[in-house]
Amino acid sequence: MVQATGGITSAQFVAPHADLRRYVTTYYIAEVNSPDGSLVEDLLPPEWGSVRYLCSGEVHGSVHPEPLKPVTPITLVGHGSRATRIGCVSMRIASFGLLPLGWHHLVGLPASRFADQSVDAHSVKTRVDFAALFPAVAAAQTLDEVAAIFDDVLLRSLMQTPLSVKSEDDIIHGLHTALLDSDFASVTEIAERLDMNGMQLERLSKRVFGFPPKLLIRRQRFLRTLALLMRQPAAKWGEILDPQYYDQAHFNRDFQRFFGMSPKQYLALEKPISLVAAMARMNALGDPLQGLHAASDEA
Repeated sequence: MVQATGGITSAQFVAPHADLRRYVTTYYIAEVNSPDGSLVEDLLPPEWGSVRYLCSGEVHGSVHPEPLKPVTPITLVGHGSRATRIGCVSMRIASFGLLPLGWHHLVGLPASRFADQSVDAHSVKTRVDFAALFPAVAAAQTLDEVAAIFDDVLLRSLMQTPLSVKSEDDIIHGLHTALLDSDFASVTEIAERLDMNGMQLERLSKRVFGFPPKLLIRRQRFLRTLALLMRQPAAKWGEILDPQYYDQAHFNRDFQRFFGMSPKQYLALEKPISLVAAMARMNALGDPLQGLHAASDEA
């Protein structure tokens, strides 16, 4: 477990049980406390889905640039293709991230229905009753206690997964692995790798990953470059651009698509939450962004 503190924000990350690492990215607790009572705001990069428990305080959020709105105590967050706005004065949140295979097993609903959206977990019937965990999670005092709760419930759910659901595991894992590989720059290349036609790949991608494969390829190359920018903020653009980019103008267009602003505008923003969380995640797991989390080969 690694903790990072940045004045008003603290964040702790820990890996899930080994048997969950094909499905779940991390468990984490984040706390924000404004020293003067003013609203603390930030932009969070696009990422895979998650389940979030607001244990104390109030949080407002939205997909950028939509207006902020209150966040429900137990929130199912869909896979994202746009930056998320967050604003709070004081809050404590516990959460776990869902890899595409985790969405397939633990949520069991079409990911495209929840893409770039957050919903009250009470309002949807998922394979795991996420809302039922809230009292125990909110009462937990440490991340180790939270992790034990999540491990227990998620492992028991996986043991009950129908064979019909498991039958797609290899192809989902294969698509996730290809998306993480910068050598795969087109839908055709990925379809050939997975021995699928374009229509089959499109349907699978939307149902489990939330978006068409072309957009996911674009998102992943953007996140790879953003991660390098976060690690090396003083680096020249030519040193950090993903090999799939033709030039900086190409990257700038993607930045506008995913963040709604230019890289220069983003770099000028204060990042009181996202930078602390990214540092803690990088120290614990080696990468600052949840959207780049490796598709583990562990069963």
